Amino acid sequence: MLLKKLLNQEIPDGTTLACIGKPGSGKTLLCIKLAYEYTQRKKNVVYLTTENTPTRLLSLHEHLGIRFDIANDLQYLRFIDAHSWKVGAKGEGLSTTMISNPGNFSEVSLAINSASKDLPEGTLVIIDSLSGLMLGAPDETRIKNFFHVLSQRLNQKGYTLIAIVEDGCHDPKLTLGLRALAHSSLLMRVTEDGMGMMNREIRIAELLGCDVNTKWHRIRVTDTGPEIGG
Repeated sequence: MLLKKLLNQEIPDGTTLACIGKPGSGKTLLCIKLAYEYTQRKKNVVYLTTENTPTRLLSLHEHLGIRFDIANDLQYLRFIDAHSWKVGAKGEGLSTTMISNPGNFSEVSLAINSASKDLPEGTLVIIDSLSGLMLGAPDETRIKNFFHVLSQRLNQKGYTLIAIVEDGCHDPKLTLGLRALAHSSLLMRVTEDGMGMMNREIRIAELLGCDVNTKWHRIRVTDTGPEIGG
C-alpha cells in the first residue's frame, strides 16, 4: 500500500485526512493511486472532482501507470462531477453524480450522500479539492462548518475522508483551521536538489490515534504510479 511507508499500517477506517500542498506537489496523483489501490482490493471509493471531468481525470493518470479496468475496477468507483458545470458540459457515465453549484454546500452534501448510499464501512471518500469548493463559498465559517459536519458524518459510518487543500490559495489561518478539524494531516511539497532537479516529497504530520513516521519522504513515479521512497 502506498502510505504504508509512512503509517506502518493501512489508513484506519473512520479517519479524516487533510492533504495539504501547493499546486503541482502531487496531491491528485496520490489520491488517484489510493483510489486505484482501494478498487484493486474490491473496496469502494467515492471521488469528488472539481478540476477535471472523471474521464479526463482517469486519462491524465493512465500514462503514469494508474490504469483502471473499466469492467472490474470501476464498479467500485463512483464519481461526483463538480467540474463540468464550469464549461457547460453534460454529465458522463462512470457512475457519476453531477453538481451544478459547488458553492452550495447543501447540494454537495446531498451529492456525497447519494453517491455513497448503501456503501459499506471501509469506503474511501476523496474531495479533490476542498479548495475548488471553497472558491464558490468564501465565507470561512460556512466552509469550516461544512467540513466538520461532513467529516463527522462520514467517520461515524466508518468511511475514510481525504480532502485536498491547496496551500497558498487561502488565508493561512483557514488552512490551519481545516487541518485542525481533520485531526490528521498529510503534507506535500516540491523541493529542488543540488542538480536543479525538482522532487516531490510527502510526510504525515499527524494521524489521530496512531504512531507515525513524520519525516519527509520522496515520491518516485514508477511504471505503476507513485511510490514512496526513503
